Amino acid sequence: MVDVITIGETMIRLCTNNYQTLEQAQYLNFSIGGSESNVAICLSRLGMKVMWISKLTDNSLGRKIFQEIHKHGVDTSNVIWTEEGRVGVYFIEYAAAPRPIKVIYDRKNSAMSTFKPEEVNWECFQNTRLIHLTGITGSLSKNCEELVKRATIEGKKRRKIVSFDLNYRAKLWNIKKAKKHFEDVLPYVDILIATQKDIELVFGIKGKPEDMMEKLREKFNTRIIVLTAGSDGSFAFDGKMYYAKVYPATEIDRIGAGDAFTAGFLYGYLTKNIESGILYGNAMASLKHTIPGDIAYINPQDMIELINKQQERIQR
Repeated sequence: MVDVITIGETMIRLCTNNYQTLEQAQYLNFSIGGSESNVAICLSRLGMKVMWISKLTDNSLGRKIFQEIHKHGVDTSNVIWTEEGRVGVYFIEYAAAPRPIKVIYDRKNSAMSTFKPEEVNWECFQNTRLIHLTGITGSLSKNCEELVKRATIEGKKRRKIVSFDLNYRAKLWNIKKAKKHFEDVLPYVDILIATQKDIELVFGIKGKPEDMMEKLREKFNTRIIVLTAGSDGSFAFDGKMYYAKVYPATEIDRIGAGDAFTAGFLYGYLTKNIESGILYGNAMASLKHTIPGDIAYINPQDMIELINKQQERIQR
């Protein structure tokens, strides 16, 4: 029995050092990154039992991804190996203001894009509490759109909690196509996690966070809506409103902070309640900002210590 199963692509991550541009860089930092595996690793490090399902090319790059995820205690027994396709790659050009951080994806025709619903052992869904998916996976191919839709249906059929992080990526698909996919999937989702910006962009829903969440809940009949609003904090709504302030942090690497938030929320929700979820989510996101790389090397003690210190400051 596992607590969470997640499905998605993990890529090789190549990034510049010392704020160099990609054009001037002579060497790049070599690691891995992927939203769903980031969440899986975070949850595993927090003490939960997690399974990550994906499709990897059977070569050195695929094996590096597999080993890096597995070493954090994530169950990788349902990963599909293939000679077809390739391992996706993405490049990050870190920058100091006023230059923006730039991301270049090179993931077309990846092994994950060939992943068909019939290749998944859906019976493993019977042995979990929650299935977590993201809006990134559906952008990769028609196969992946069908895979995500099938995963939500299989989850609901087995009466499992289905969590979905909207995670809209403009570089992977346009708003019209993404919106259609989200509208097909969200009626099967129990927990929707999204940024305020993505909700405005994809669905054209604007206003105060509480109004946005009410409209989303009415539109998709989603049980729980979680909305992150940057420095304004995070909100959750299940008929009742919840709010948590952000924890100030020195930014070293913001990439993966949203995944750390999601992991913190799911951990808090599954072990306690929604209110703990957004509190833990904010703490995890804040800590991730201080850690380079996609993966948040955070332990439960780190998260609790930050929350306790912040509460002490407020009480004084």
